[in-house]
Amino acid sequence: MLLGNDHLGWKGTHLHGVGTYFLNIIPKFRAPFRIIPCIMRKKDGLNDLFEAKGIDIKFFGRTKFDIRTLFDFIRVIKKEHIRVMHLQGYAATTFGRIAGRMTNVPVILHQRDADPNYPGYLTVADVLLSRYTALGLAVSEYTKEYLAAMRKIERENIRVLINPVDVAAISAVDQERVSEIRERMGFGPDAKLVGTITRFYPVKGVECLLKAVPSVIREAEDVTFVICGDGPLLDSSKQLAAELGIEKNVLFPGFVPEPKLWLSLFDVVVSSSYSEGCPNALLEAMAIGRPIVSTKSGGPEEFLRDGFSALMVPPGDAEGLAGGILQFLKNKDMASNFAENARKAVTHYDLPNYMTRIERVYKDVANSFGTQLYKPALAER
Repeated sequence: MLLGNDHLGWKGTHLHGVGTYFLNIIPKFRAPFRIIPCIMRKKDGLNDLFEAKGIDIKFFGRTKFDIRTLFDFIRVIKKEHIRVMHLQGYAATTFGRIAGRMTNVPVILHQRDADPNYPGYLTVADVLLSRYTALGLAVSEYTKEYLAAMRKIERENIRVLINPVDVAAISAVDQERVSEIRERMGFGPDAKLVGTITRFYPVKGVECLLKAVPSVIREAEDVTFVICGDGPLLDSSKQLAAELGIEKNVLFPGFVPEPKLWLSLFDVVVSSSYSEGCPNALLEAMAIGRPIVSTKSGGPEEFLRDGFSALMVPPGDAEGLAGGILQFLKNKDMASNFAENARKAVTHYDLPNYMTRIERVYKDVANSFGTQLYKPALAER
């Protein structure tokens, strides 16, 4: 199996969702599966995380338009006797599908979001390469529609697999480290923390969350909003907080390498996005057992149940977000019940269950192409 993506994260140090996915699933594959992870870009500091888990990644060291990526794929396919390719990212899915066509290796195209900035120049490539896609894999029904409409994969040839969450690992939070963060950030024992793990991009709706803050702090005392992450709109978000007069009630810690520690701090977890495929932060908040207020932004509606495991409002509804947050802050029993409902619901997406499903996908694709997933000599090594 070749598991490929454009890069492991952002800026060489910030692990993103696909990188986290690789880190979680690669060590969990059982025999006879042998996974060859490939990244189109050059090696960076994030590789240390994978080496610590004994994961050897092949880095191509190419830019996104480098045609040599095609031949890198072909070399790996031939050398490692690849039988199925599982690809994510625009460069990987473009060059990889051409390589798959040239070597007669089936390709799974994995779509993780409904990208509002879909590059127009990819339309021609996706139209031409759709026939060389053995299977489309989507993280939600929402992204399935995007995969069909934008990337031209036939709907009947798309399966939906919601992102996995390692419930045991996420829920086993080191409370001493959580307490250290709380003390370091100066949060008092009675402070109420409302938080999110996000990226500062327009689609994430951070400005909507900031506009919800004044209504919350008028009705609840000692509340701090903690907005973790970075991105191009970070500075303008800080400026908006100042304009709204809420800068003393909002903290911007920047990128946080261990989101579960911060999620464990929060009394309420919020997602204010306009569009989401399948946000890992919400799945992790469910596993940790936190009450959630989320916009109805696509993917979250498929694993959160409004009025049962979360409170959900339309995208862009700042007052709706504020109202949901206040309900949880004012009613601890309600917050606890919602959190427990979410904790039970997320077990359906636990990592062991996911591994069974993804291995079945690989077998089905291999069988449909009349190929073996591995050579016996390789499996015995």
